[in-house]
Amino acid sequence: MEKLRVLILSFLLLSTVSLFSPVVRSEEAHVQFSPLQQQINNAQAGSIIRVAPGTYYGVTKVNKTLTLIGTDVILDANGWQVAVIISAPNVAIEGFTIQNASRYEKGYPQEELSELWLSMNMMGAGIYVYFGSARITQVTVRQCYAGIGFTNTYSNNRVVNCSISKNFWGIMLDHRTAKSPNNNDTGNDRA
Repeated sequence: MEKLRVLILSFLLLSTVSLFSPVVRSEEAHVQFSPLQQQINNAQAGSIIRVAPGTYYGVTKVNKTLTLIGTDVILDANGWQVAVIISAPNVAIEGFTIQNASRYEKGYPQEELSELWLSMNMMGAGIYVYFGSARITQVTVRQCYAGIGFTNTYSNNRVVNCSISKNFWGIMLDHRTAKSPNNNDTGNDRA
């Protein structure tokens, strides 16, 4: 009887300890960047990148002024917190389908995304414009938590002729962004 009591108390103690133990992230859970990332990293600021048709899985960071043009191109976040992060002025994105950004599927944002702090509101955005400005034209954003999010951005953002559908939120604006008079949202389908 005493052995059973010790066994039960040991089990309860171990269960309680495991409930309050800190969560340790695996070192193997690094952000998956899309194959397009290498082209962006190697491009000169101001360049035009014409992306070959296909599906590109992972996160894409645009941290310099570029124009990205795609035809029959899918940028699939593959469950990461964001599909495309824009952190530079005057970025243009045209003709892409962006999908499958999730708030928590891959856990919290990893160290590789720490330079671009993802606010809780913007986790899961298909496109996240952070300290940048963008012209987003003829883009489809679907199956994300938020279609397009703007936080701490410059003015002169444009979202033109885009289809933003099957997301929990369509376009999310930070309160500073919402007050900017030069942002534009025209001809968009938000079904």
